[in-house]
Order: sequence, then structure tokens, then C-alpha cells
Amino acid sequence: MRNKIITILITVVVLIVIITQIDLGELKENTKYFFSFPIFLAFLLYIASFLLRAIRWSYLLSGDLSVPKAFHIVSIHTVSNNIFPFRSGELTFPYFSQALY
Repeated sequence: MRNKIITILITVVVLIVIITQIDLGELKENTKYFFSFPIFLAFLLYIASFLLRAIRWSYLLSGDLSVPKAFHIVSIHTVSNNIFPFRSGELTFPYFSQALY
């Protein structure tokens, strides 16, 4: 519970800093150019690929891992691969799959 409160506080602080540093009128003006149907469709397909990966991992692990937990793990795994150097984010999948059993 303590970790969730700390996470929420950090998120609120970061959002406050971001909101105070940007001009909301300019942001509103610029968003009309990039909120379009193709981008929305690409976002839905990206989320669908995460869902399909989660279903695949749940099937490969003989149902020991539920699809919602697998979705969570696949999301963390993908973000970790994009952030950590030398694809060391690959280590997050076995770690979180054991931690969330």
C-alpha cells in the first residue's frame, strides 16, 4: 500500500511540474493536428498486439499465468526492453512472471 501511495504522489508531482511548464492554449491548438483516425487506429493495433502477446504467453505457460497478469508482464517487458541498454529488459519477463504467480 505504501508503494502505491508513493507512486501516486510522484505521478501527481510530475504532472504538476509538466502542466505548469506548458501553455495549455498552445497545446490545445497543436493537438488538433495529431489526433486523427490513423493515429487512433495505430494505437488500438499496438494495444491489440500486447493483448495477443499476453494470450500467447498465457497459452504457452499452460494457463498458469492469467491473461490480465500476462498483459501486465508483457507491458513491463516491452517498456524495459526499450529503456534498458543491451536488451537487458529481457530479464524482466522471467522475474515478473515468477513474482506475480
